[in-house]
Amino acid sequence: MSNASIGLSILGGSVSTGGTSPLPASVLFRNYQQDPVEARTNFLNREDIQRKIDSFNRNAEKIESVDDLLDDRRTYEFVLTAFGLQNEINNPGKIRAVLESDPDDINSFANRLNDPRFGEIATFFNFANLGPTNIRQSDKQADIVNRFLENQFEVDAGNQNPAFRDALFFLRSINDVSSTFDILGNLPLRGIVTQALGLPQQIALQSVDKQASLIESRFDVSRAALNVTADENAPLSREEQIAADLASLGTANEQLTAAIEIIEAIEERLTSLETDLNDIDNVTDPAGVKAAEIAVQSAVLPDLLRQRALLTAADEALTSTETVIERIDAIFDEAKAVTTDDELSALKTEFADLVSQVTGSTGFINSASLTDPQSGLTENLLRSTGDVTEGIDALASDPLESTIDVDGTRVIIRGSDLTNFLTNLEDANTNFQTITVSNVLNDITAAETSFESAQTDFDTADFNNFANNASFNGSVSAVEFALSLDTQNLALGISAVDDAIERSATATTLLEQINTLAAEAAEDGADIADLNTQYQAALSSLQDAINTPSSVTDGTTTVTFQNLLTSGDADFSVDGTNNIRARGGNLDTSVLTALPTDLTVANASTIRSDISTTLQPAVDDVNARLTQDRQLFDFAANRADAQGALDANVRAIATGLDADIAGAEVADRNLLDEFSNDVTLRLDSLALNLTISAETTFESTLRGILDTYQTLTLTGGTVADRQAAVTDALIQVGSFGGRLRGEQRALDIQQSILESSQTPENTEVGSVFLTPPENTAYAVKFIEQYLIRQEAQAAGAQFGSVNNNAALVGLFQGLGAGGGGGLNLNLTL
Repeated sequence: MSNASIGLSILGGSVSTGGTSPLPASVLFRNYQQDPVEARTNFLNREDIQRKIDSFNRNAEKIESVDDLLDDRRTYEFVLTAFGLQNEINNPGKIRAVLESDPDDINSFANRLNDPRFGEIATFFNFANLGPTNIRQSDKQADIVNRFLENQFEVDAGNQNPAFRDALFFLRSINDVSSTFDILGNLPLRGIVTQALGLPQQIALQSVDKQASLIESRFDVSRAALNVTADENAPLSREEQIAADLASLGTANEQLTAAIEIIEAIEERLTSLETDLNDIDNVTDPAGVKAAEIAVQSAVLPDLLRQRALLTAADEALTSTETVIERIDAIFDEAKAVTTDDELSALKTEFADLVSQVTGSTGFINSASLTDPQSGLTENLLRSTGDVTEGIDALASDPLESTIDVDGTRVIIRGSDLTNFLTNLEDANTNFQTITVSNVLNDITAAETSFESAQTDFDTADFNNFANNASFNGSVSAVEFALSLDTQNLALGISAVDDAIERSATATTLLEQINTLAAEAAEDGADIADLNTQYQAALSSLQDAINTPSSVTDGTTTVTFQNLLTSGDADFSVDGTNNIRARGGNLDTSVLTALPTDLTVANASTIRSDISTTLQPAVDDVNARLTQDRQLFDFAANRADAQGALDANVRAIATGLDADIAGAEVADRNLLDEFSNDVTLRLDSLALNLTISAETTFESTLRGILDTYQTLTLTGGTVADRQAAVTDALIQVGSFGGRLRGEQRALDIQQSILESSQTPENTEVGSVFLTPPENTAYAVKFIEQYLIRQEAQAAGAQFGSVNNNAALVGLFQGLGAGGGGGLNLNLTL
């Protein structure tokens, strides 16, 4: 072929070759560039394209599943084309697996495929998590249509000339590239760029870094992609400012909403409490609307207190015993595998220790006994027939039945007799101690037989107690109690119990610290002076935890709780006749007096031993007893006493206030936190600064009112006093909420202004498609060079290192380093 023929071919002229050939891609591309909108509009308005869009819009609404999509051939093909996967039309099994993949699972089928288009379509539809939701939403359908138009437009371009399609694809894709590695990861884009640069296919054998280096030496991604060339320091456009300001307003609105929701939830609880307080005198009036219920409930109250106490003790005993039984069961398996006397001896010692925890006067089962302050009877729901030796009386009646409402609602509790259980457990231990290593499998049989009998008895008692709790809790929860009990004393009792439980937990933490310090003191080279300083500080804190009970004040009156950690047991009046007992301790003498004033090398080991064997067990015992008693106080103070039940709501608000406030945090900002800063917003699009004030006094203000209320309950405050406190709380909380809602309304106004300033989105079919992608001049020049190279090669030219055709050099002027990206096209003819 002559040089002139090659030149004409490149420039789009015609050369007779004895047949027909498509228009050169450069001509097609140049025509398209003259008016891309018209070209796209003509494509969109084609009758066949409109039919496909109409069909998709009608049928997409009917898709309920992946099967529906695959069965609808036209919709299926439309969707695949939208994602550039039209060549997969005959692989429905593969597409089903892709669409059913969880896009959030990196190991799902779609995400394991090398082609990112599969992951894209799986993510877009998300059938795995959302079902058909996305394909049936109008905005998603519009997105699919625009994707279809873009891909189909390029397919049609390829039918005219494959290189023309490459050009359109390149200009659409290059703006999504941020580095050369993105090009290497996109196979079509990689092919276009490497061919344009004259790089051989063999570069794929090089390392990725080497391939990137070869491309970067002749192609500048930062000049080709709009998203890379953007100057980070350049001022934002008007639309970008509006978008950024709307995002800031959105975050601030979320922070306000979170704070307002917390306040409104508290307001709702206080409003309900206010309503109930207004009606409490009518509810508890012995001659009022609940007269019949009050008569029944007053008569049965002693029985309910007794039943609740016995159930709680039995629950604790059974829970502790179950842990022992599970360990003993494991010991049997371990014993069958022993090979030495030492191994067996260790198991025997542990077995005997475990059994002793359950049996005997101080064992879990017999310790579930309770002495009724009124009757003086010592009863145990797990030793229902009594035990004279252990001082346990038989249950006065079995089952214990209590009618608690006028409609006949009853609580029915049945006792269990674990006498045989205790005997069988002791027999199991006796037999286990006789086992020998040489004959372990035979010797262990007798112990296992006794243990299995014990297990059967235990399981029966455990199930029985489960049924007892279900009866008590179910029946009690179904009844509206209207009793007017000794609210003040019950409040004093439950407050003292809660305080003692909390301080005993603190004591445990401090004993752990002291134990650690003693362990460090026993080490060689320990700094005893420093450790002793820390020890004395911990000891002082322990003394405070044990000797100093908490208090509550309204600013004028202060109520200090009874110290159940040092005063032993304490009885609190329920109704002037019946009492309930808080079983405290004397940790001042059992713990504090046992600890020396100073920590030394000489006494470090003794301190550790005392903590392990005596001191911590003493704290644990008090904590366990008080935790049991807490359930009885909870029933009496917070359930049976109508006024106490209302007061419990206030205690619950106070207890949960810290957690509630913590729940208002959004984006590292909490408008209700006492240490929060105000939120300052700079709305550049409006040249406006907004400040949202943090309500830093919310917690302290509300807690002060709640403390006032609690002080009233402990000092015999009247209903009117309580109502006044709740009203005050509502006013204060409402004030905080009102300010925050006002701030939110101000934000909403600014948000409306900004939203109205935004350029309205065109929601017409194909609106996105009709807007051609913007590209840099560098990208356009680069793809023009690609087209010229493709046409020159098609005309028979070869690209090498020698330029023999000066005439052709002129054709490429303007495409060199000065304006076209530095690509040298050397032709060898």
